[in-house]
Amino acid sequence: LLISKERAVEHYVHQIMPALLTCMVHRKLCASPLDDHWGLRDAAARVVARACARFGADYPSLQPRVTRTLLGAVRDRAKPLTTQYGAIAGL
Repeated sequence: LLISKERAVEHYVHQIMPALLTCMVHRKLCASPLDDHWGLRDAAARVVARACARFGADYPSLQPRVTRTLLGAVRDRAKPLTTQYGAIAGL
């Protein structure tokens, strides 16, 4: 959706971002520890970066809000390694 020039997704950015951030920093994303949750976190980080690059000028609070969320996850030492990893991947 973010790549498409034909769809007006800018109206939905603030609805999409929470789901993407969840895919980056949630404690447990997969039912099985054998599933590639690391890859999901990396992919979500790339999509968030693309969204910030594409829509940051139209929504100046987007990048600071994402950064604040991810920094909060990194700074909280009580968060699990999976959360820390996703936050660092996003930063």
